[in-house]
Amino acid sequence: MSVSVNTSGTLSTSTSEQDLATITSAGVFQAVIDISALNFADAGFIREYYKLTSGGTERLLKEYPIAAYSADAIFITTPRVSPFSLRYSLQQDLGVTRSVPWAIHALASTPVLNTNNTQTTTIGTEHTLATLTTGKTFQLCVDLNPLGGGSSPDELYIREYIKPTSGGTEQIFEEYSISGAMVEKMFISIPRLSAASLKYTLLQYAGTSRNIDWAIHEIA
Repeated sequence: MSVSVNTSGTLSTSTSEQDLATITSAGVFQAVIDISALNFADAGFIREYYKLTSGGTERLLKEYPIAAYSADAIFITTPRVSPFSLRYSLQQDLGVTRSVPWAIHALASTPVLNTNNTQTTTIGTEHTLATLTTGKTFQLCVDLNPLGGGSSPDELYIREYIKPTSGGTEQIFEEYSISGAMVEKMFISIPRLSAASLKYTLLQYAGTSRNIDWAIHEIA
């Protein structure tokens, strides 16, 4: 698969959050941002926003703090499988205005929605969201917006299970712990190559039962 520049530009920074790009075409994308112009006491945030489905609500996926004291002159986001909408923004809340070149790199692919649903959690029960048995690349997305904080926060695990071969034994290989009302309202797993079987589950072990939207995106 080839990689190309989807779009690029140069942003004049501001204390207001400014969009770099909103991408509504399906693909795998990565933002590459030149922060070498930042000087002492310059600081800010790079943010990613994501939609689970075409008609879903955009949520904050990731907020990356950036600062002038970093030894890295280039910032690169994690590659994202995005069938619907992905938005990148930059906000410089400290320092003086800078010119920041940026680009969005795209992998030639067409991700699609495999399945999606809403899981009503039962405290203490591990719910299977999906078991995928076709040989593809998959990514789980979970909307964390319903989770509550406070003195008795909602707490849950998202788990991944895999079989190495079709006749192999299913084993857990990743467990993500999530607690309370998150600033980042969207969870996305690492894209997984699965040749035999891949299962995603959700277990809420504390707090109040919630209705949690989720989706699985795939690359054939």
